[in-house]
Amino acid sequence: MEEDMEKKIIKGRSYLRRFLRRFRRNYLGIFGAIIVFSLIFMAVSASTLFPYPKPRLEMRYTPPFKDWSVPLGTDNLGRDMLALIFYGARTSLKVGLGSIVLLFLFGVLIGSLAGYFGKWVDEILMRFTDIMLTIPTLFLIIVFLSMFEVRGTNVIIFAIGVTGWPGLARITRSQFLSLKKTPYVEAVQVMGGSSLRIMFRHILPNALPPIIVVLTFQMAGAILTEAGLSFLGLGDPTLISWGKIITQGRVSVATAWWESTFPGIAILFAVLGFNLLGDAIRDSFEVEKVG
Repeated sequence: MEEDMEKKIIKGRSYLRRFLRRFRRNYLGIFGAIIVFSLIFMAVSASTLFPYPKPRLEMRYTPPFKDWSVPLGTDNLGRDMLALIFYGARTSLKVGLGSIVLLFLFGVLIGSLAGYFGKWVDEILMRFTDIMLTIPTLFLIIVFLSMFEVRGTNVIIFAIGVTGWPGLARITRSQFLSLKKTPYVEAVQVMGGSSLRIMFRHILPNALPPIIVVLTFQMAGAILTEAGLSFLGLGDPTLISWGKIITQGRVSVATAWWESTFPGIAILFAVLGFNLLGDAIRDSFEVEKVG
């Protein structure tokens, strides 16, 4: 028994080394990882590097690179655009991380139950998943948010989480359908292992690579969705958001182009970073079972 555990540990370490070696060769993936870590740095260090942006009407519409105390210029209220970008990163990252946690819980739970038990359980859960897939996600989120009088970040996270899980559920189901037929899973079943232990101790760890890839892309989608909701006025009114900054800047885009341009670039790079990272992770994983 101890020898088998030691072999599994050695095999897992070797698998990780091969993954890292392939990832280092993917330069676009490294670029994406740099963007993602930069986003995390901006979110974590916002309050350390900048005071919370407050209106300074005497500095309204200061152009970029004219006053180096505000290198990216100021908005219609005289707030530092660079500080707004940093604080907006905090909101985007909070929404992204919170929503993928819910996506993971809903998607993996439904997909694993459908894939492992099959038969009528699979039929009921997958038909419900198909119904959810036919409804436009953004439309469903807007309807969901309209039911709440208070529109906070937690409501947005919950809305994205409970509407975006169907794709992940289908991926998880396909992995469980394949992995439950492998010899090591059948051996555990013969030895009398419980269904929960087999599902979450023996099958789920081997199903994680494609799940991680999907969650990486979902992170980019959550950031874009939050920006879109804030642009439409459905975001958290108490927090700084890239989408809300763009909305405020669209009325003066002809004379103060930077107010909408810089947060738009931030959204572009954030989504690009997670998409490139997801592509690199997908290409770096190999089809190998670590049981």
